Amino acid sequence: MEQAKVDYKGSKRKEQNSFEKSAIKHSTTAVPFNFKQ
Repeated sequence: MEQAKVDYKGSKRKEQNSFEKSAIKHSTTAVPFNFKQ
């Protein structure tokens, strides 16, 4: 059960990172917004 939790957290983190990267690519104004959350 713990391992599944870790895997889920890891994939969530990857999603967040790729989302932020694409947002940064699309618009530099999105950067401060992302880091605020």
